Amino acid sequence: EALGKVMKPGLAASGLVCGQTLARQGEKDAAEQVFLMVGGLDGAPAHVRLSAMMQSVVLQQDEAFDLLSAGLSAQNEQVFSTGLRAARLLDNEIAVKAVIDSMQSAPPDHTARLITLLGDLAEPAGLPIVTSADRSSDVDVRIAALAALGEIGTAKQVELVMDAAADDVEEVASRAIETLASLPGDDVDQAVLDLLDDTGRQAVAIRIIGRRRIKDAVP
Repeated sequence: EALGKVMKPGLAASGLVCGQTLARQGEKDAAEQVFLMVGGLDGAPAHVRLSAMMQSVVLQQDEAFDLLSAGLSAQNEQVFSTGLRAARLLDNEIAVKAVIDSMQSAPPDHTARLITLLGDLAEPAGLPIVTSADRSSDVDVRIAALAALGEIGTAKQVELVMDAAADDVEEVASRAIETLASLPGDDVDQAVLDLLDDTGRQAVAIRIIGRRRIKDAVP
């Protein structure tokens, strides 16, 4: 209450410290009020406001969806970057839902970074969005999707990535090769072997067999 009466831009950093102290003491509701107060303080240093936003998201955890989604949907670069950092500190399930929600209106450069985040979170729930992004017309989004598939992809995506490995865009093809080489599992090996007799994919399949050292393919 006292902080609310005196809070002004010059005291924002001190207010942030007060919020952190309250959080450490287990006063979650009070800390949340202070973080929201600092985060909404016009004229306060941007880095202090963004820090308050991130700590507010982390503090809320289960209730953080709306705030995180707003951060990931922001056009402002600093707010968006803060949202990306905050998402990595939350429960993965909540973070994935917020990412999927924010992608509906995200520009391509943000979409690529959100796809990268889904790969880092490594939650199966993000796989349909990542798979869909591999068909994007934006090269950066496709490359991000292929890299993310290297983290959360399965044997079911081998054919999709194999086609990307034959793409005319060198960066896309190169990233697809790396993804196919790194996907774990014997079922992935088998999926590659199954494409060995496909004349359209044979050359890429042979290359991947060498990268993965699939000894069953030697005969």
